[in-house]
Amino acid sequence: MSDMKNKNKTMNIKNEISEIVNKEYEKHELLYIGFPHISSELTDSIFLNVEGVDAKDRRALVKHNLYRRINYTSHVEKQKQINFRSNFSNMVKAFLHRELMRFRKEGGLSSLDKDIGLGKNVSFFLSDMLFSDIYKIFKESNIKFDNPLMLKEFFVSIASNHFPLEFQTFLKQLKREDNEFWTIVYNLLIKLSTAVTNFSKVSSVYKDIEKDEVALESYEELKRIIKEDICFNDSEHFRSYSYQVCRNKMHEYERRNVMDDKKIKKEELEENMEAEKKLKEIYESDQNEDFDSLEINVDNRYELSRLAAIILLDSKHPLREQLIEDENKERIELLIEMSLDDLSYDEFIEEHYKNSDLSHEDKKRLNVNLRQDYSRIRKKIIKRLKTILESNEKMYLYKR
Repeated sequence: MSDMKNKNKTMNIKNEISEIVNKEYEKHELLYIGFPHISSELTDSIFLNVEGVDAKDRRALVKHNLYRRINYTSHVEKQKQINFRSNFSNMVKAFLHRELMRFRKEGGLSSLDKDIGLGKNVSFFLSDMLFSDIYKIFKESNIKFDNPLMLKEFFVSIASNHFPLEFQTFLKQLKREDNEFWTIVYNLLIKLSTAVTNFSKVSSVYKDIEKDEVALESYEELKRIIKEDICFNDSEHFRSYSYQVCRNKMHEYERRNVMDDKKIKKEELEENMEAEKKLKEIYESDQNEDFDSLEINVDNRYELSRLAAIILLDSKHPLREQLIEDENKERIELLIEMSLDDLSYDEFIEEHYKNSDLSHEDKKRLNVNLRQDYSRIRKKIIKRLKTILESNEKMYLYKR
């Protein structure tokens, strides 16, 4: 009887170890970033180190032994030597995006966001170039990372030092010719050109053409000006200067396309007042818009996942309803909350149902249902997003 009891106890502990290991592999995507598949040899070796430990201390010790057995520290050190994009760097970038969404959700509008007029996402925008700067800090660090938690805390610390972005950082990225930040400027110029061309003398038939040409010419002019290292005091100064560039380009366009040059000059003051009024309306109506670059590699699941997460987090995003149609909205919100807080399924259940009297079996069933729902919904949404992007090239804000 005693032998049977010991066998059952051993089996229960091994099952517990197997569950913890599987969850760690899943949560931190260990297979994706190059760690070996889970083997019975691995779980058995962990068992030998934890079998006599109290249940309340077992989970932490299992994790400690897991990362020691798979040589987590050594593997991460090797990633510092890789000079090209890898699954590991993709995983880090996806994690940073989740953290920035958290920062962004908790923070208010910065002066950069208000003056550029494209919403909070400007000051929490992570371009490939900025990510390379952050990743370089990791590669040059002497810290030995024993587990994923240490690694994540390191990157959260770096991100908190970089974000929200100040205007001078924004300007620095433009001077470095960061295409993704120049896309933000182009979107700003589209708004400004919409305002200034609203009262131009060009026929309404050609208004859209005029607006596009004014925005494009203003874009090229600003690129030239910033290369000359003209000083901008702050984001408000940059916006005002950009507006003036658009206005000048609008009048140049008019003079090329409208014969009565004197009439244009005579009415410039009145137009300026009307355009300023229109511009104010545009900023006030769009102040809560978020900027999201849709220029991504649609074959990269991390970039698709990152964009899908940003869209789902924004209840007003124009693509959100297309992505979640026919899905249970309440379940989607729960899954978003779980992802944003970086919780395991068990942690999420404990947190979300802490006031419910759930049995162990109830929690296990919830865990299984959450896993199945998350996997099904995630695959469906990413597939749907990829289809939308591939079928409509206009969704891309710029092309490399």
